[in-house]
Amino acid sequence: MYCKTFACTGYNCYMNYTNQNATMCATNYSYCMLNRTDSSYNAGCSQTCTGTANMCSNASSTQCIMECCATSLCLRLNGTIQGIPSTAGTTSPPANVTTTTVAVANNGKSCQSFTCNGDMCYKGKTDAKFCQTGMNYCELKKVVSGVTTTWTAGCSSTCQATASGCTSISTDCLQECCDASATVCLKLDGTVNIKSAADTLSTVPLMNLLTGAFLVFISSSLQLH
Repeated sequence: MYCKTFACTGYNCYMNYTNQNATMCATNYSYCMLNRTDSSYNAGCSQTCTGTANMCSNASSTQCIMECCATSLCLRLNGTIQGIPSTAGTTSPPANVTTTTVAVANNGKSCQSFTCNGDMCYKGKTDAKFCQTGMNYCELKKVVSGVTTTWTAGCSSTCQATASGCTSISTDCLQECCDASATVCLKLDGTVNIKSAADTLSTVPLMNLLTGAFLVFISSSLQLH
């Protein structure tokens, strides 16, 4: 039994491993599995397939199984859900294996999608992919581990409320988040571009104006009395 084995972070990052070399599975590891935890993915050999109860059903599923199958190199790594019904608790494949495939719908919106290492490695990136249903934003995130700076771009279900963006000393931050549409919206030019922060900041002058008007009204009322 051989399975592709890897771990990655980023929207649909597993698609970059279709040509990954396979690893020979240990005894009693009779399945290949691809798991998803938030935006991280882990593929490799598994002792069991846990049926369809924990399969990824939509974009909001955060801890689930994308694929589980019972033949060598059976992971498709193409975004479809692949499972083996009614095999929970088994440690070896049944004689007649059937698979269930569920197409993951996209919403017609697209984002630049990539993972790269380096301070400004995201500049000039053009790779884009369609977003799954429920993913209505595009984001660019930075994570620093040791001396390695990793930037990940892709679709997101939320926009984090922050106006600060990333700095040269930030270790885990959001640089861009914008409304996904049929055309990509990430600038990838080094500037902070965060929808929720911009919306929040744009309401400040209006709130100040309303507060001032209210104070003038109270002052005038007091003078009349």
